[in-house]
Amino acid sequence: MFTEGNATDDSVVYALQEFSTRFHQPYQRYCLNYTRAVKYLKSLQKRTDFREYEKLCLEDVRCKKRQLSDLLICPMQHLMRYVILLQDIQKHVPENGREDLRDTITTIQESLRSLESKLATLQNFQRLQELDNILVWPTIDNVDKTVVIPEELKEMISEDQATLASDGRHFLHAGALQV
Repeated sequence: MFTEGNATDDSVVYALQEFSTRFHQPYQRYCLNYTRAVKYLKSLQKRTDFREYEKLCLEDVRCKKRQLSDLLICPMQHLMRYVILLQDIQKHVPENGREDLRDTITTIQESLRSLESKLATLQNFQRLQELDNILVWPTIDNVDKTVVIPEELKEMISEDQATLASDGRHFLHAGALQV
């Protein structure tokens, strides 16, 4: 931790260092579950009692007229702002006190890259699951009897009954299917 400079800057840097070490995993978990939380919120909004509760919350001055869906996204938007804040603080810190700051910026940037990678993987998996739910796969018994399928292949197909959403599969292209 650098000692020269503004004590407020020191406090901000320290807080963000703590965030980058202690809250990295819970923060990523929150971001990865965001889509699930939004779906759950939409299911709750179908209930009359919940809609009434939301109206009460909107009238509360602490919510600043923001809906719950607006509040759910806020933590996800903050991580990039932390990097920008630290980079701005770094401009005003003497050179001999910048090392901790650089380390914290690097840690948060690595956390962002890791999170982006996990989110991309999750979105890919969710898209494949959606397609899997739409497609109707015939069972091995319903295949045209004129088609010859080797026994080894029959065993593989029946064990892993044709699923798109599995590890290592990536959604590559979206578009109209031309048959």
